[in-house]
Amino acid sequence: MYLHAKAKNKNTPANDSVYNINKAVLYYLNQHKLPTKNLSPAEFAYMIDLKFGTELSKFSVLYQKHKYNKTAVSIEEIEKMKNFYQPFITKVKSGISLKQRIKNFFNFSNTLNFYSKSKIN
Repeated sequence: MYLHAKAKNKNTPANDSVYNINKAVLYYLNQHKLPTKNLSPAEFAYMIDLKFGTELSKFSVLYQKHKYNKTAVSIEEIEKMKNFYQPFITKVKSGISLKQRIKNFFNFSNTLNFYSKSKIN
């Protein structure tokens, strides 16, 4: 819930907002047993796009561009990233039944896996 609220907050600075959205998206997918595993960001995003009909690949490209080359991101691209979260979550929710979503979120091993895996940033 905390990550979800931070991702939806439109009043945070662009850098924080984009980071929060990325973190919330990865957490949400992890809770539904869709961890990044050993996939590159592009491979993972493509897999999710195929499964749910989302545009995670486009967001991922913009996020990587923003993270590693801050001067190359336009204001329009930042707005696209800031407006990505809610439509993405809606599409993923439509692909997973309510019963399964509840079951996945109460599986605390998913949460532990997300926070205990090594982070390379």
